Amino acid sequence: MGRLGAHPGRARAPAARRRLPHCRARVRLRHPRRAARLDLPLALDSLANRHGALEFLRAGALHVLQPDVCRAGGITETMRIAALADAFGAQATPHVSIGSAVHFAASLQCAAAMPNLEVMEHWAGENPLAAIAPDLDTPHPGPDGPMVRTVPTTPGLGITVDEATVRRLADTRLWQGRK
Repeated sequence: MGRLGAHPGRARAPAARRRLPHCRARVRLRHPRRAARLDLPLALDSLANRHGALEFLRAGALHVLQPDVCRAGGITETMRIAALADAFGAQATPHVSIGSAVHFAASLQCAAAMPNLEVMEHWAGENPLAAIAPDLDTPHPGPDGPMVRTVPTTPGLGITVDEATVRRLADTRLWQGRK
């Protein structure tokens, strides 16, 4: 099984692209040329497709692209955005907020295949949606200290969805704090 976080036997990003200090854009960027004039490297997680990413990359406005597999329309578009980032010398990492276990498993597979990945974020808090795939790997300390996840080597996303749990969580009363 491969691990994400510690990359044994995998080429690391060139020094110029490693652990780039950056500011994560919390606002919607609409002007790539204005963003390119900032002295601070930017990361953006709201790009929904490769066309929007290309506009920012051409302007030199983004240094870390964070495509979200759910917002971008799936694994294929996420990987296309990562390929564009790589072609422009930028980093890419899947964006994972408090998504479901399926969201995370798909993002983990994308991250393992990205040539320009340095780190992958993940939700560290309590997440009721993690219960839908009890076999999803949990983070554990890697040999160099940071937390790592094991990348499944089985076909598909490497998880089994518990349909009974999905049906139980679909009851909106659970989200309102009532059982």
